[in-house]
Parts: sequence; C-alpha cells; structure tokens
Amino acid sequence: MAPADVRLMILIGALAGLRRNEIARFHTDCVTEYGLRIEGNGDRVRMIPLHPALACEIDAYRTERALTAGYFFTPSVSSRPHSTSHVGKLIGQRMSPGITPHKLRHRFASKSHAGTYNPRAVQELLGHSSPATTARYVATPEESLVAAVDAVPGIEGPEPIYHARLSVVRSRG
Repeated sequence: MAPADVRLMILIGALAGLRRNEIARFHTDCVTEYGLRIEGNGDRVRMIPLHPALACEIDAYRTERALTAGYFFTPSVSSRPHSTSHVGKLIGQRMSPGITPHKLRHRFASKSHAGTYNPRAVQELLGHSSPATTARYVATPEESLVAAVDAVPGIEGPEPIYHARLSVVRSRG
C-alpha cells in the first residue's frame, strides 16, 4: 500500500484531474467550502467541485498530519513543496507501469465526459482554454459509439427505397 502522501497525490490526480505541478503545489488554501480552488497554467484560477471520496481522504490526511496551513506534500525538512518531477516519480513508483500523473488526468477527463457528455464542463475542470485540447484528453467508450449509431432513426418510406440505396452502396464497393 502506498504511503498516505502518495496515496493522496494519486487520488488528487484521479478524482480532480490535477496536473502534477498542481499536485506538487497543493496547499491548504486550495481546499474551500465550494471545492478545490486551483491556480493552473497561465495563472488561470478554476474551481473543481470536490469528489466525496477525495474530501474524506483530504480530511483524514490533514487530521493525521495535524496540517492546518501550508503545502500538503513537502520534504520533511522543508516548508517548500516537492518538485514536480519528484511528485511524478513518487506516483510512478506506486502505479502500474506506464501509469503517470498525466494518465490519471486523462482518466479523470474521460470518466467525467462519459458521465456527463458535456465537453465544455470537462474543459473547465481541466483548465483548458481550447476545446481542441480537451478533445485529446477524452476517450470515447465503445458503448458511446454504439449508442450514437443507435440514436440515428431509420429511414421512413416504401421498401423499394431501401433496396435501391443498398444496391447503389454495394455497386460502389
């Protein structure tokens, strides 16, 4: 089992979609009554509603560490946060091969999108300025593709229309 700090780092990536530099700088000021207040790339601030499981983990971690103010993840002799690369290394050591903090972010994006089908909401949660960037993060589950095809209504009309169209399609192939 991962140490408490690494476990929390992993959960922050998987349940809030934070970048590893945002995990490294995770501070008590980030946790508000409304969710997580994250300063992302370009000094843009975004609010992320707090996943219930993550809220419990954060509370338990703060209680265990008697953490009332400051960075969550620091070397034992410092009040400065771990470096971004060190956070990536710590997470990588506890995950399956190939699973990185960035893969956790992709997982968050894909699961969020699969639950809402709202790419704009996912874009806001990830802090992307461009929908094209968010689109690269979101995996489309096969069942969504099937549902999309099933949503297309059949063609109304007499049966000869179906045969005529099928023969045209078949003659091209």
